[in-house]
Amino acid sequence: MRKPRVVIDASSLMFDKPLCGISRTTLELIRALEALDGLPVELHLFGQRLRGDRLQRYDFESPAHYLPLPRWHAFDWIRSALPSVEVLTRYDLLHIPHNCSPVHRPERAVVTLHDAMFAVYAEQHLHKKSDVEDFLHLARHCCRIITCSHNSKNDLITAGQIDPGKIHVIPWGYDENVFYPMDDLDRTRSELRRRFQLDRPYFLSVSCDVGRKNSPALLTQFLKLAERGCTHDLVMVWRHPPEYVTAMVEANPEGQKVHLLPFVSDSDLRLLYCGATAMLFPSKYEGFGLPVLEAMACGTPVVTCNAASLPEVGGDAAIYVQPGADAALYDVMEAFLNNGHDRQSLRQKSLVQAAEFSWERTARETLQVYAGALGIS
Repeated sequence: MRKPRVVIDASSLMFDKPLCGISRTTLELIRALEALDGLPVELHLFGQRLRGDRLQRYDFESPAHYLPLPRWHAFDWIRSALPSVEVLTRYDLLHIPHNCSPVHRPERAVVTLHDAMFAVYAEQHLHKKSDVEDFLHLARHCCRIITCSHNSKNDLITAGQIDPGKIHVIPWGYDENVFYPMDDLDRTRSELRRRFQLDRPYFLSVSCDVGRKNSPALLTQFLKLAERGCTHDLVMVWRHPPEYVTAMVEANPEGQKVHLLPFVSDSDLRLLYCGATAMLFPSKYEGFGLPVLEAMACGTPVVTCNAASLPEVGGDAAIYVQPGADAALYDVMEAFLNNGHDRQSLRQKSLVQAAEFSWERTARETLQVYAGALGIS
């Protein structure tokens, strides 16, 4: 008897380099599903791109199918009006892991909705009216929805008026082969000096940006602390810091203590997590908050906001500040400088909390959603 065929739309992996956010979770989910034994479904992948690099660089085991069209809105009508993907892949169930995509028969689709920012914390460059309408149309007509936190589920129900019965909360995981503690402190310091010229202790912030990420506020509070003799540096992994941020750093006498890194590899990110006094993530809204989990998996104390999904990820291991209470960021950094926090206790709590999450768990619970949608055990 033929196994039902589930096709995962992996198109985001063909465009987003380096991988982050949604594309990163898509990659990890596919790898975790392929690692499971005895899958009750036949797993295939789909990608839409006219030319160039496709999915070969990931060495997936699953067969892949490609629709040779540009990924432009002008071509979306083809996938909506015609069964192009259905004919190409012959799927029984389509999984769209990136919020929205044109679908001919949404009742045969599972969609991962990572958050409800379109209604709760809309950002202009991400949430055009037409995009939100497409997002909600698919959410209301697909057969199942996966989201990564209970907060996101509640936001989708309230703001999107989506049937709660078809929303399944499945948290993200982290790669245990990448993010783990580095117990050799001398080696860690040596590597930090060699890779990033970091000679002093430092605070770390990852996934920096303006708006909801609130990174400029953290920078401002750190510079105030630095002007008063702070012995730490601040490392910010920030792909595209705006000009006013770089100007702020360059104009400040203590600006040499700020390190703006546009991109780091996963191995370098682990190194930065492991060497940091604390990882500060002052975001005001997240669907999940992957940097919080990754830092905890490295045994790094985490400071984040008591907002949205972040307490679900941080549990009782994180230190929380109220969103928008910028002065609290100053206070918490100062407390670390004055040994006001027990770093060893925070380290142990972080490792215990991180152990609650894994991509294997994510994959197994995703399979259960597939089974429910297909009517199989």
